[in-house]
Amino acid sequence: MTLRNKMFQEMNDKKIFTQAMNYAFDYIDKVFDRNVFPSDKAINNLDEFTEDLPDFSGNSFSILKQLHQYGSPATVSQVGGRYFGLHKRSVQFGMELKENSFNTLNDIVFNQVLVKCETDVLTNKALQYIQESGECWVGGAIWDEKAVIRISVCSWATTKEDITRSVHAFVTARDKAVLEC
Repeated sequence: MTLRNKMFQEMNDKKIFTQAMNYAFDYIDKVFDRNVFPSDKAINNLDEFTEDLPDFSGNSFSILKQLHQYGSPATVSQVGGRYFGLHKRSVQFGMELKENSFNTLNDIVFNQVLVKCETDVLTNKALQYIQESGECWVGGAIWDEKAVIRISVCSWATTKEDITRSVHAFVTARDKAVLEC
C-alpha cells in the first residue's frame, strides 16, 4: 500500500481523528497543571529523537501517541496566554514594521510574519544585516516569487520591548542596506 493510499485510508477510517481529539481533551483537562518549562524527564526523553529518520511511514497512532507523550505542550494546541502571547507579539511585530515602511505580506493568524523591502536585493541585504546584528534571528524565504523575511515569534517569554528592539534592528539593517544598494 502506498503512503498516499494509507493516509487516505486513515482519513476515511476517522480513528486517528478520534484519538487526536481524545489527546486534545486530555491536554485541555491538564493544561493548567503543566509546567511551561520542560521537566528533567522531558529533556532526558529528547534522546528518543536522535536516531535517523525512517525510510518509510510510521504508524500514525504511534506518532500521535509520541507527540502526546513527549511533545506537550509544545506540539499540541496551546491555550490561554501561551497561545495569545505569541500571537500578540507577532501582531505587534507586524504593526511596528508596517509603521516603519516595511511591507507586511500575510494576515497574522498565529506567530508568523512575512515582510519585505521594496526590492529583493534590498530585502536580502537587510536580512543579512539583521542576522549579523544578533538582536533576533529571522530567516529568508521566497513568497509569490519575491524575497521575504520570515519572522516566527516562538517564545512565550518574548516581551513588547524585545519586539521593539527587533524592529529597531530591522530599520537599522534596512537603512544600512539602502546606502549600499
